[in-house]
Amino acid sequence: MGVNMTLHPPETNRKKAAYKVAFIGISLVAIGLIIWQAVRSSAAQDRLQVDVHGARQAASSAKAEAKSAREEMASLRLDLARESGRREQAERSLESAIQRTGQETRAGVAEDFRRSPIKLDVASLKQPPRIVSVNRLPREPNPSPPYEAQFLVTIDQPVTPVRLLVECSNGLTSAHGTILGAGAHLLGGWGGRLSDTQWGVGISAPAWTPQNPLLVTVRSNQRDLGVCQFRH
Repeated sequence: MGVNMTLHPPETNRKKAAYKVAFIGISLVAIGLIIWQAVRSSAAQDRLQVDVHGARQAASSAKAEAKSAREEMASLRLDLARESGRREQAERSLESAIQRTGQETRAGVAEDFRRSPIKLDVASLKQPPRIVSVNRLPREPNPSPPYEAQFLVTIDQPVTPVRLLVECSNGLTSAHGTILGAGAHLLGGWGGRLSDTQWGVGISAPAWTPQNPLLVTVRSNQRDLGVCQFRH
């Protein structure tokens, strides 16, 4: 419009007024466009700041959750180590108590033999070994399968090799035995799963004696083992 007005200057006042109105209108439109663009830019910048702030908050929350998870894992590891230490201490205390009981029993029997004449009953020597007691040891149940239980089984005379049949009415996944206070063990070839409810425990050496009871550990997928029986 400026070039055209320069090349063809208006001759009448009407044309001059029209050019003035046109220039003013274009200026107003340009100013409006500039203001509109400025408003849009400001709104876009505000939205960007909100998004950045939200992203920062999400990252901060994720870091806090990761830190909490690490702390919880460390606490669980510490609890597990403490529980393992308590179990080992309890087993050592149980073995020590059983050894002391066996020593006291042997000492009492020896003292009785010194004070009284020994009378041998040949018929009783021919009797087969007999399990005299089965005691389930108290312990906290596992939170998930396989569930585990321990039994202290005492016999009335020395037995070697050990061939113990374990049967629980609600099913077994495994069973193994340890002769307390008797040193190293030599497992026998006999044993293993016999059925869904029966498991064989075989120990070739050492001997199972009244002073050295058999600690049997059984595992099952059922929290309730049902009725458990032990037969030699």
